[in-house]
Amino acid sequence: CLVGVHIHRMNQQADRYKHQFARRIAQTIQMDGTHEKFTPEALEAEFKRIDIHSNGVVSKEDLKTFMGEKMSDRDFDAMFAAIDLDHNDSLEFSEFCAFLAQIGVIYDQEKTQEKTLNV
Repeated sequence: CLVGVHIHRMNQQADRYKHQFARRIAQTIQMDGTHEKFTPEALEAEFKRIDIHSNGVVSKEDLKTFMGEKMSDRDFDAMFAAIDLDHNDSLEFSEFCAFLAQIGVIYDQEKTQEKTLNV
């Protein structure tokens, strides 16, 4: 059944981009602890780090630069669409925070792995 295969592949893709985004945030965010300890200040600083043009929103270009070359265009487009809740081709701070809340447990896994690699 082709629908089942398609759904399975979409789920695999979502898992990939969530892990890649969480891993990248874990590498750059200036705080320790789990996602439950995110402070508004740390989230705002991370958002501003990604907002290359300092215009208060993260464009596709900004996010692509932040993510680096390791993510396929297909995964990137799917991730951006998942974060851009209002579909205006830019990410507001609230959308960024909502996505981080959604992938919080994945972030925790990636942060733990990041710490292990840096020891």
